[in-house]
Amino acid sequence: MGLLCKILGHKADRGGARHDGEDYWTQCTRCGTALVRPESGWRLPTTEEVANHVGHRQRRTELDSEAGISS
Repeated sequence: MGLLCKILGHKADRGGARHDGEDYWTQCTRCGTALVRPESGWRLPTTEEVANHVGHRQRRTELDSEAGISS
């Protein structure tokens, strides 16, 4: 975590945010830390949220493959 993030907090890259079927995900523009935005606003994700996010990404890849869509 960078000094500015320690002082001011993380700054979400809103233009780079992507929805995983449950929440929006992006990175901090200052330090690259992963951020999640449920209904309450941008924050650091919990371990459980990260695991769910990885699962959503894997399932989406499987569905794309079954549909013949390459990403």
